[in-house]
Amino acid sequence: FDPSGFWADDFGWWGLMGLNARKHLLRTGNTELADKYRQLSTDFCWKQMKEHACDFSSTAKPVPHGCSNGDAKGIHKGVKNTVTNVLFFLLSIRIYRLTQTEKSEDNEKYLETAYNQWIWFDSWFQLKQYEYLKKTASGGALVQERPTAFFDGSDYKEITHPTWYKGWVWTGDQGMILAALTDMLAIKNNLAEWLSKNKRDADFKVNAFADKLNKYISLIGKGIKT
Repeated sequence: FDPSGFWADDFGWWGLMGLNARKHLLRTGNTELADKYRQLSTDFCWKQMKEHACDFSSTAKPVPHGCSNGDAKGIHKGVKNTVTNVLFFLLSIRIYRLTQTEKSEDNEKYLETAYNQWIWFDSWFQLKQYEYLKKTASGGALVQERPTAFFDGSDYKEITHPTWYKGWVWTGDQGMILAALTDMLAIKNNLAEWLSKNKRDADFKVNAFADKLNKYISLIGKGIKT
């Protein structure tokens, strides 16, 4: 199978489905095929997104890093939209939780990536002037199709490839961000331990982190209900 004509977000969908397939196959006793689906999720899908979609530079404005939804061949750069970033966020944390349960080695890279994706989303959510997390009439909020910021020097002005219109939201994005946020809540203590060990974010407080996650979950939940 040649995946070179597909886009970064496709690998996120496949990776998540691979993890679900693994759970099902383990329940049926097909360990050999289950292991192949795990490998599909980690060594193929996650690796593809990490190596070909992530922006490792610190120069993008107003928020650095993030993932671009380009094609696997690298011909089209694509835009840093919500679906690509939330899929990579969710896939990273789901792989981390799986490897924790199965006591696998070398799994901290998935936690680090999930944390980096969290920082990208949280940074955008705090920039209220750009309304990436847009408030609804009910007092809730919805995550927009992509973050945009129109000023000289901005790296988030692209409104084509694919086309974008102000106010666009996608239902799948809302569900996946809720899934990622609740998964982060579940491993908050693991994250605190990792941050301390690696001397990252000296001001990190577990309770404040949990409060922020719950705030976002509540806001987006209300937005979905609306």
